[in-house]
Amino acid sequence: MGFLKFPRAMPEEILNKIKNYLKSNPKIIPIIVFQLLLLVCAGLLVFGHPTLAEAVSVIAYFIILTGTIILLISSIRGALSD
Repeated sequence: MGFLKFPRAMPEEILNKIKNYLKSNPKIIPIIVFQLLLLVCAGLLVFGHPTLAEAVSVIAYFIILTGTIILLISSIRGALSD
């Protein structure tokens, strides 16, 4: 499998790209947090903590709701200013 060579990015370069992307698109942060919390919920369920997983999932859904409302308000403001 030596014929397939993919360029490796340095971890610092990857982190800088992520930071720049999040700075240019801060509205997606609640979506990313939601997805990470759902992964935490899955892990909690796997390790036998369904009550804690349910509590984390409720927090995750409130975060995605907040993010959706923020996106809705910003898109309405953008449409009204044009």
